[in-house]
Amino acid sequence: MKNSFEDLLRIYKRKTIGVIDESFKFLPQGYSSAATRAVMNVITQGAKTGLYTWIATQFLAVTDKDPLKACAVKFLGTQDHITEVKHTLDLIPEARGKFSADDIMKLKLGHWILVRKRPAFVGVVYALPVGVPGKVGVEVAQGIRTPEFIRDKFLKPKLLEVDDLVWKEKYETLISEFEKRVEEERQKAFREAMNKVDEIKKQWNVEEYQQTIMRLKDDKTALEVELKNLDARFAKAQKDVEAVEKIREGLLHLLPSAMDIAGPPRFEPGKTVPSEITVQREVPALTVQVIRKPLVLSTDNAQGRLALLYAEGFFDEEERTISAVQKEMIRRGWPKDPRLSGFLDEMCSWGYLRKRRTDRWLYTASMKSTETREKGLLKEVEA
Repeated sequence: MKNSFEDLLRIYKRKTIGVIDESFKFLPQGYSSAATRAVMNVITQGAKTGLYTWIATQFLAVTDKDPLKACAVKFLGTQDHITEVKHTLDLIPEARGKFSADDIMKLKLGHWILVRKRPAFVGVVYALPVGVPGKVGVEVAQGIRTPEFIRDKFLKPKLLEVDDLVWKEKYETLISEFEKRVEEERQKAFREAMNKVDEIKKQWNVEEYQQTIMRLKDDKTALEVELKNLDARFAKAQKDVEAVEKIREGLLHLLPSAMDIAGPPRFEPGKTVPSEITVQREVPALTVQVIRKPLVLSTDNAQGRLALLYAEGFFDEEERTISAVQKEMIRRGWPKDPRLSGFLDEMCSWGYLRKRRTDRWLYTASMKSTETREKGLLKEVEA
């Protein structure tokens, strides 16, 4: 309050009104206040430039009287307590002859005691509310109409309208706060869900599951190819069986015809008679030639690094998991490669490795590295 009134006198000093509501808080009677001197300066010095001060208080007894006495215009309203009544009468010049305590306590609705210095006036006036015609207000002041008529006719609808605006503003504020709280809860739930997803990923080792899925897809492709080959072999075997059946049917058809043309068989004494006829069917034998590709080792790619591990006997003595192979590559300073499972399965298809399934795939040497060197399938060349 002190700073505001100092700024009024120093900066906003022309055609300005400073309002102090509940002034007993800022201008207390009998107590020092930092704002008192600044307010008094504005009251005593501001009138020349149109700078005025309005002081409003319900409790005159505890409000400093110096600023109140300096006010050139005073609207003194009704009071119910005798202490406040006495302080009200102290602010009215020559009040003992004009007003009594009962007059202060029985002021009508909207009526005030006006004390004005220029032009001098002391008397009861009616304060015209905003929106009420001046002619009607004059009738109230003259006693022709009652203040309650003004209240019921002009003020109640206004009050209801103000109440509606206040409730509408409160409603919109509540809606805004509700939407804000909903958005905050939604964001909180989303963050908690993402944290749980991260924890589940850590527990389940999602990367290893993805590698397992890739291996299963590769196995599925290999099995589909093998199934096609088996279907082709089965179809060929069926054709062979059909050909043999046709030969057998042809022989059964020819044997009776030959007997009819030659007549009954003749048997010479001393010779044995054949008791059965045997038909032999020839089945072709399958020879499978296994062609093994020689490996060219190079650490420039993941496939070459895997072959280098094989050449050094990494798979000779024990079964290895994909994770163990990756750790060994990391230990040697090689980068991880998501295609590692495919390269391992490729070496299995070449016959260098074999794999079996437990809770995960295990890989071991089908031919040890020393054996492949002896057979000339594994060669090391200086670059």
